[in-house]
Amino acid sequence: MLVPTVIFHRKKDQVCPYEFAGEMNKGIANSRIVPFENSGHGSFYDERETFNQELLVFLKS
Repeated sequence: MLVPTVIFHRKKDQVCPYEFAGEMNKGIANSRIVPFENSGHGSFYDERETFNQELLVFLKS
């Protein structure tokens, strides 16, 4: 059984580089990446509205 997975990742993250998202995506079947262009490590804070919208889209899928 494949479990749907979304990877929320930040382009400006200095703690966990964005390139890691691609590696996670390769290793997790049925996953997709949602990039946050203007966030560091706290996308849920830096881009709150976009984060919440994308989370709702994922939960409804």
